[in-house]
Amino acid sequence: MHLTHCALYRSVAKIKKREYEQRIRNVEAGNFTPMVISISGGMCPEMAMAVKHLARKLSEKTKEPYPKVIGLLRCRLVFFMTKSALVCLRGSKTLKPRNYDLVEEGILDTPAVVVTEEARII
Repeated sequence: MHLTHCALYRSVAKIKKREYEQRIRNVEAGNFTPMVISISGGMCPEMAMAVKHLARKLSEKTKEPYPKVIGLLRCRLVFFMTKSALVCLRGSKTLKPRNYDLVEEGILDTPAVVVTEEARII
């Protein structure tokens, strides 16, 4: 059975919603957005909307161009997904897993224009 990328993203998003949405609504009185992304950068529609919303907010806050911010967010998400997949496949070289604090490491403080120029991302 061969499914398109969109159909796969939708089916995984449905499974995640079925598993978590009711508990989050009842226990935490919140909303649930499934964050489904592939290591090639494809996203389910809900995640794409969430990333666009986050990019818009960061763009307004940092006064940087929206296209640069969304490109940087997508790039970083794919890098983190790839790193997670590699750790799952190969295991971690350190005994203690590292917790990433994006604010403490200054990842979100670096202007998108600087990062994209350094990485030569267009």
